[in-house]
Amino acid sequence: MREQKLRRNGILIMSQLLLLLGSLGPLMLIAVLTGTLGFLSAMGVTIFGAAGIAKMLGESIPLSYAMIAALAVGCGMIRGLLRFLEQYVNHFIAFKLLAVLRDKIFTALRALCPAKLETKQKGAIISMITSDI
Repeated sequence: MREQKLRRNGILIMSQLLLLLGSLGPLMLIAVLTGTLGFLSAMGVTIFGAAGIAKMLGESIPLSYAMIAALAVGCGMIRGLLRFLEQYVNHFIAFKLLAVLRDKIFTALRALCPAKLETKQKGAIISMITSDI
């Protein structure tokens, strides 16, 4: 019974995480956009490959084989670029958020230091916090 009281709502957790983003919100939108466009361009490789096979089987496709191959390769190259940008922005956001979380934790620890941490090994506590984050 007590376990259910400790469990937080997923929507509440997500809203708190979005508030933690703060000024990084536009970067998060860029990451989502590049991820979505990258997924669509990955689909483009398959679609143009299927169009090439359909053309070989006699379907009436108004593109030449060279154009189909160029579009498939172009989608693949765009996919690579978008994947790189998505990962770059996601890592940038993650490291900025880690810095914010470390600042919040150390601010709370400074308030507790004199009373609560007097008997504790300070190096072990800092090592535990930084390894968790």
